[in-house]
Amino acid sequence: MPAWNSYSLKTTPADTDTVMIKDNEASGNPNKRVQFSNLWDWIMSKNYSFSTGASTIAGAITALKTALDTAQGTISTMRTDVTNLDTKTGTLSSLNTTTKTNLVAAINETLSSAGATVTVSGTTLTIT
Repeated sequence: MPAWNSYSLKTTPADTDTVMIKDNEASGNPNKRVQFSNLWDWIMSKNYSFSTGASTIAGAITALKTALDTAQGTISTMRTDVTNLDTKTGTLSSLNTTTKTNLVAAINETLSSAGATVTVSGTTLTIT
C-alpha cells in the first residue's frame, strides 16, 4: 500500500466517490470505505447547538436568513423614519440664526436673544 501522500488529490468529490475512515469500533482491520454522499448525510443529520437555537446546519442557516430578512426590514423602516424626521426638521442652513450647526444650539440662541430663560423640572419645560 502506498504512503498516504502518494495518492493523487481530488478537489471536488462526486456523491458516489468513497473516502477511507478508521472505524474505532471495529476490531482487526478498522479501515472502512464510506460513500461521500453518505458521509455528508451523516454530518447533516448530527444535532448541534447553535446560538440561533437550531440543532441542525440547515436549521441554523434558515434561522440566520430569517434574522437577516428581519434586520433588513428594520433597516428599511429606520431609513424611512430618518428621512421623515429630516423632512420635518428642515434644512439647518435655512435657520434665521447665526448658529446653524444643530437645532438645539439654534433654539438656545433664539431664547437667549429674546432674553428668555429655560427651566426644566422632570418632564416639564418652562420658558420665561
